[in-house]
Amino acid sequence: ANRPSSAGRTRPDSASSNAKVDSKQFHAFLARQNQTELKKQKKIENLAKQNQHTHKPTLCKETVRATQDRKQEDFLKRLKQYQVRKEHQVIRLKAQHNQDPECTFKPALNDKSNRLAEG
Repeated sequence: ANRPSSAGRTRPDSASSNAKVDSKQFHAFLARQNQTELKKQKKIENLAKQNQHTHKPTLCKETVRATQDRKQEDFLKRLKQYQVRKEHQVIRLKAQHNQDPECTFKPALNDKSNRLAEG
């Protein structure tokens, strides 16, 4: 494998190495480590920049006009209408169950028809 130029061509034997060379190699190692950490930090910063969403969508005039008419009151009005519709459905279902006892015909409904009937 290729070794960094600051690391020397081979690993020294522990018995034959001298303190100056070891110190020089150690400082070179620390410098390489610092460079690696700086590269990692720069890469993290670049990725963070890439993940920032700079696009701000704009709505066309037609959409803005259509949404201006919708207000909180409209929502509450629709909610009330939905509630009334549900109450009417409950009353209608109760009325169906309390029909004339002579009316004995009860059609067999499949699953899809049952779902439609339940609403």
